[in-house]
Amino acid sequence: SASLIADQGNEWSVLPDSLVPETDGIALGTLFSPDHGTNRQKRVSLRIAFAPPPSPGDLALLYETPEQRVLPVLPGYEVTRLPIDGEIMPTGFTWRPDHTMVVSSLKGRVHLVRDSDGDGIEDWQRPFSQHFAAPMGVLADGDDVLVATKSGLFRLKDTDDDDFAETVEVVADGWGFTFDYHDWTNGPLRDAEGNLYITTAAQQDNRDPEAAALRGRALKIAPGGSIIELATGLRFPMGLALDGNGNLFTSDNQGVQNTYNELNHIRTGHYYGFPNKLEATLPHPPATPAAVSIPHPWTRSVNGLTFIPTDAFGPFKGQLIGAEMDTKRLVRLSLQKVGETFQGAAYPFSRNASKDPSDQFVGPYAVAFSPAGDLYVGSLIDSGWGGGNNRGEICQVTYTHSLPTGIREVTAYRNGFIIEFTNAVDSTKASRPEAYTLSAATRKWKGGYSTPDSDITTCRVEKVRVSNDRRSVALEVAPLKTGYLYDVHVTNLTADDEDFFPSEAYYTLNEVPHINVESHPSFVPPTPPLRP
Repeated sequence: SASLIADQGNEWSVLPDSLVPETDGIALGTLFSPDHGTNRQKRVSLRIAFAPPPSPGDLALLYETPEQRVLPVLPGYEVTRLPIDGEIMPTGFTWRPDHTMVVSSLKGRVHLVRDSDGDGIEDWQRPFSQHFAAPMGVLADGDDVLVATKSGLFRLKDTDDDDFAETVEVVADGWGFTFDYHDWTNGPLRDAEGNLYITTAAQQDNRDPEAAALRGRALKIAPGGSIIELATGLRFPMGLALDGNGNLFTSDNQGVQNTYNELNHIRTGHYYGFPNKLEATLPHPPATPAAVSIPHPWTRSVNGLTFIPTDAFGPFKGQLIGAEMDTKRLVRLSLQKVGETFQGAAYPFSRNASKDPSDQFVGPYAVAFSPAGDLYVGSLIDSGWGGGNNRGEICQVTYTHSLPTGIREVTAYRNGFIIEFTNAVDSTKASRPEAYTLSAATRKWKGGYSTPDSDITTCRVEKVRVSNDRRSVALEVAPLKTGYLYDVHVTNLTADDEDFFPSEAYYTLNEVPHINVESHPSFVPPTPPLRP
């Protein structure tokens, strides 16, 4: 029960939040100590014998199981907090062939989660692995599980079907890391050819070149295990997602050169603007702009990503959901391809209608769709990232087919923007230019951690055209300027002032499309009747 242990002149302290009860009075814990002369920490795993053995009440202090609860955070969807131990700090989800959910936890373990009574709500969990250094994602490979950790990508194998991985194999390693808290490895994803994808957080401290190798990168791992560098200049690319055409996207966190939170389309050989400290004085190619610049501080930390795979989750197929941890929300992201360039918009997806924290997400970090088509949201509070008491939750999100009217998607055209809605709007209200408020701004980094807007411009809505089905409007807008983020706000356009959500969008204009409004399906001119 000692909290300090002397070893070679250093004092080793027990990390209280690392204690995980085992059996017969044994718990698995972690020790840490400053490594004198550097800014690193050493961490080791050990077994700690309680004296006397802990009572069930003591173990309850280590595990806090949240009650099953429906959260009023997402109009048109039912959000259920699962009765799963709050000890799990979810960083990634995957599903085995038998539909068992597999969850990686920032506390070090991989867990199995199941529905024990067939009511559609997962309520059973157990650890599937021993501890790893900061597992940030998992991927099922048959009954095996791949887990991305600080030091490598590992394969977990349950060789005797007892729901615990006895065997650990190295799939890939070789990127540099230290005991710096921020040295995350994120992923993995797999494409149709069997390649795996991971990302690594940037190097921002003083360290040797070996420990900085391949930091701030998007990496491809070929089926044979070789590592291919795809892209550089990423800061904290915590979320990865592949679209149906094999395009890889990552999120990235705001800070320093990253003036916004970002959704980046990863292209081989491209640089995304954030240099490692050891590479700061080296020449870099021009930075590739984000596909979507997500406003900050409207969001502060957009991490996990997932594409919406089907229409069964609402009218958003092909868009993405992002996990915004700091403001305890989900955001939605849409993409428009202009030539070879992706650009698009960000929208609120959830909202905190109640001020009661128990009616809100704890702090979304990871998102994924199950084989059944439900969205799962993993939230966490982390003492090393924003402060907190190191706990988490898992929520299940099910579509109820009762969406309020609101913005579905914003796209650009030659002379302005087209706004599509989730339902038909009132044509009289929608036809008024004053129903829309648009502004544009850019950000130029000047050396600080955060960057304010500059060149803020109010945009004129010169003309509004309402589609025949009243589900879209075309706004003729001046001016249109590339490299700017456009704030789009819409007044309530329902006939009886019913709930209108979302009413805001933020569009990143990297290129002005050379298309007319008539190219949009809602505004295609009718085919003239044939003459007899």
